[in-house]
Amino acid sequence: MLTEKELLKNNVFKRISYLPLDSDDYIIMGSGVMFALGLKKLDDIRDIDLLVTNNGWEKVKNLAKNYHNKALNFSHLYLLNKKIEIFNAWIPGNYIPEELIKNAIKIGQFNFASIEDTIRWKKQLHRDKDIKDIDMLLHYLENKKND
Repeated sequence: MLTEKELLKNNVFKRISYLPLDSDDYIIMGSGVMFALGLKKLDDIRDIDLLVTNNGWEKVKNLAKNYHNKALNFSHLYLLNKKIEIFNAWIPGNYIPEELIKNAIKIGQFNFASIEDTIRWKKQLHRDKDIKDIDMLLHYLENKKND
């Protein structure tokens, strides 16, 4: 697992650290978890996804153009040339940011979705890349158990 110091060497995480968000306002989702665990390189990840609470959304919604998905009823915005994507809802499924934050992997100021929550979400998506990620996460958990 990476350290906060290692994360802050990266421009994406440095930019996240400058956002007007408190640690209880957001959680890093998706492949960002894989990066934090050392399972993927940042170059192999398209972007870092943040899910924010309602309070968090109020703090960031004016930082960039908002895109609203009417069919799925969520909004998102991009920062840092689309390297950061911030969502006010996480789909598929019914994910409550505050609950995810309670279970988060905390690395300094950064909250990452738990391995279990990441696996659950990736199982719902069931894309080829998610199946591979699930295998890596399960292997990571197994190795951690044996340490």
